[in-house]
Amino acid sequence: MHCVAVLGSSSLSEEDPLFQTFQEIGRLIAEQGLCVISHGTSGVAEAVSSGARGIPEAIITGFTMADELGNRHLTQQHDSCRVPLSPAMTEIWAGIRLGRLLAASGFIFGPPTDPRTFSELLTAIAWNADQRVVSRPKRVAVLRDTHDWWVDQLQGLRTFLCFDNVLIVDTAREAVDWATEASIRTPEPATA
Repeated sequence: MHCVAVLGSSSLSEEDPLFQTFQEIGRLIAEQGLCVISHGTSGVAEAVSSGARGIPEAIITGFTMADELGNRHLTQQHDSCRVPLSPAMTEIWAGIRLGRLLAASGFIFGPPTDPRTFSELLTAIAWNADQRVVSRPKRVAVLRDTHDWWVDQLQGLRTFLCFDNVLIVDTAREAVDWATEASIRTPEPATA
């Protein structure tokens, strides 16, 4: 099954207008019969999970870390590492979780308001740029917000490195359409 990874801040509150946007993203992905994957806890993960949950038979997977409690909307939860938390293991766990998320068919990112989200975004972009690793780049949609400083930086990086698989979008529909367009949908067979 094809999956779309949706990543963003775990501190996004239900009062933030972006929470509803991410609920719509979850619903739109699930309506296409695609699996929604996230870090599985709060904020963006909870919003996208709750939006997808309203669709019958939706598959909503959370990749949590170190016995984190997944949100109540998940249909599947996978702990990225079952080893007790220690400072030395944190980076390894983050790498394992990120590796699982990178297996998605497409990506949607909220504004990178924290270092972890920003590093996940840069990793998804860089991973897709390496033709030795990815033969067919996956699409990355990034939701625009009021944080213009990072949008400008990302746009400059996108232009400089010729990342034509990254698009900065304004709406949930644009994000889902971009992230699912080339990487997930296959052309219908021609009929005679």
